Amino acid sequence: ETEDPRGEYVLVIAGKSREEKKREQIAAWEDMSIEEHMAYYEKTGMDSKSAMKQVARRAATSPMPDATSTTKNSNRTSKHPYV
Repeated sequence: ETEDPRGEYVLVIAGKSREEKKREQIAAWEDMSIEEHMAYYEKTGMDSKSAMKQVARRAATSPMPDATSTTKNSNRTSKHPYV
């Protein structure tokens, strides 16, 4: 006996290229605030002190917006950690 297929089917005609996905990941990383970077590192298991050091290293190699800036991370050129 054969049964008719049940459920939903998804047909992907075309997806994003690896380069496009990589560019999006880098852009998302660069748009993160300092607090978001801290939360990211702590979420990966890093203790707070090590996370602060990592965020400081990133900030030291990237231009940071001044404290009065309302545009989030507009001047950053930091690198995504997985690229």
